Amino acid sequence: MKMKTNERIRMIVVGFIIIVMIASSLGGCISPLSGGDKTSDPEINYDYTTEWFNDSYQFTNLLRTGQMNQYVTDYDGNNSTLTVYLNFTYRFEDRPFSQAGYLNLTLEHPNSTGDVYYSQEWTGNEATVNETVVISEVYDGVQLRIRAEGSDGSLSGDQQDYYDLNSTYHFETLNMTSA
Repeated sequence: MKMKTNERIRMIVVGFIIIVMIASSLGGCISPLSGGDKTSDPEINYDYTTEWFNDSYQFTNLLRTGQMNQYVTDYDGNNSTLTVYLNFTYRFEDRPFSQAGYLNLTLEHPNSTGDVYYSQEWTGNEATVNETVVISEVYDGVQLRIRAEGSDGSLSGDQQDYYDLNSTYHFETLNMTSA
């Protein structure tokens, strides 16, 4: 009888050890039900980059001539939002024997893939223009293409067509990082 009691106690102890081992091995798999541990939200950061480009031209020929220039941003956007501020003054007056000149500003993909983000043309008497262009989802740089035609309307040089452009490029890129 003593043997059976010892064997029975040994079986209880072995069973208890096995239950403790199983419970401790599953302990890492079961999350606490209290909800005290919360995952942290990702931090939202913005990177800002600003570039400037200025250009001007004064037409000094009696005959109508053309002028072209371009600027490609140095920043390679990565799903950025680009705000372009175009501030300029121009004068393209009517001429007795020809059409008035013009200024054309185009914002497009730098590789001229045909994706034109913005294009506008101005002509006429002296004026000051302030344009703001917002382009979303920019994944590459942006090119500003400037095309103009004009002339000097008199021999004295006091009626010259011209433009004077100041442009600002403000890139805003969203970066999300885990806290």
